[in-house]
Amino acid sequence: TLSTVDAHASVITGMVFNKTGIMMLTCSSDKTAKLWDVSNPFKPVLRKTYQCDRPLNCGAMSPLKEHLILGGGQEASEVT
Repeated sequence: TLSTVDAHASVITGMVFNKTGIMMLTCSSDKTAKLWDVSNPFKPVLRKTYQCDRPLNCGAMSPLKEHLILGGGQEASEVT
């Protein structure tokens, strides 16, 4: 069994891994994104918390550089 981490105050809306599978990014409607070191899947380590001013829907990690992209904060009717 892998670890369960209670890390967000609300629903996790997105989760992605970097290309090596060592880092994981979680996004939440609690207005945070969290970067995890999951090199040991039985004991994930929180590396950084990103606080945003709106709920997040998704995130992405660049395969080329150490960049993150976070998305969210708008109702679907505002985007379409």
